[in-house]
Amino acid sequence: MMYDIHAALDVGKRDIQEDAVAFGLHEDMNPGFVVVADGMGGHVEGSTASGLAVRSVREDLANRVEVGLPEKEEIPNLLHDITLRANASIATYVQHNEQASGMGTTLVVPVLNGSHLHWASVGDSPLYLYRDGRLKRINEDHSLAPQLDFLVSAGLMDADVARTHPDRSALTSALVGREIPKIDCGTAPIDLLEGDIVIASSDGLLFLTDELICGVLARNAARNSEVITEALMSEIRELDHPTQDNVSIVVIKVADPGS
Repeated sequence: MMYDIHAALDVGKRDIQEDAVAFGLHEDMNPGFVVVADGMGGHVEGSTASGLAVRSVREDLANRVEVGLPEKEEIPNLLHDITLRANASIATYVQHNEQASGMGTTLVVPVLNGSHLHWASVGDSPLYLYRDGRLKRINEDHSLAPQLDFLVSAGLMDADVARTHPDRSALTSALVGREIPKIDCGTAPIDLLEGDIVIASSDGLLFLTDELICGVLARNAARNSEVITEALMSEIRELDHPTQDNVSIVVIKVADPGS
């Protein structure tokens, strides 16, 4: 498989960009990886946390991609260990910078190996797969949103109350330099097909509904990743939400090198 990758960031309505992004491909084809982190903890410390995590993961994966990834059964363990090292880098920084206590970051790391998509994620930064006109989130959402939605499905909470709940975006897991409550490392990879579109982003993209995102992808499915990324960013800017968070979007378009 060949991968066409493009990334874009926007500060939204915030004063500072706390997201960080990196990606790399071996010989412009595969294997490859993407890293997206959404920092928290207030201004400088949020951007520091996301930067530390992205730097740690990028260095780890760049080295592994260069020498070759392990067998697919071993990749989830590799990504789990890489996530722990990123968390340790934050712990070390906080240990030497008392004012940074409380900073942290989300993390989503899709890894491309041949036709296989592996991932690791912590927090609420989404990883999507668009295929045959359908959009599906493939990583876990480590926020209170899934729990509130479950209460709605069980008839225990009104849908509007759940949708506007003030704690809906509160994280249940993040990299903060202490034990990580939840790490999502998909135990089985997804087999990618020609024409698939994979999106890794910060939660700033979630200001758009799934239906709107799906519509943008449907209209631009034949275009390259740069056009798709900019189309999604245009929708966010057009929405002009007064509380728009930082948004980082990385679009991966899958192509068969023989086509």
